[in-house]
Amino acid sequence: MATVTVAAVSPYLVEAAKGAAGKVGEAAYAGSAKLLKFLKSKLRGADEKALSRVEHEPENADYQAALRVALRDGLNVTRPLAANSRLC
Repeated sequence: MATVTVAAVSPYLVEAAKGAAGKVGEAAYAGSAKLLKFLKSKLRGADEKALSRVEHEPENADYQAALRVALRDGLNVTRPLAANSRLC
């Protein structure tokens, strides 16, 4: 699930950084924006910093990997994040 989450958020961040989010498609953009907002409301500390780094450098593979680890560990330790992640 962490890999899917990072994969869903990263393209949105890349396109948003380019100022061309409309190219992604309205539904994909809206869904990714909703997911990003959800993650920002749930993550704290180092996990929040990992998300922030991907937000500022969305194409950085190291930052994406760190976010995947943070999300995977968070999902394995605290199931509430996974339980609340049903956004659709």
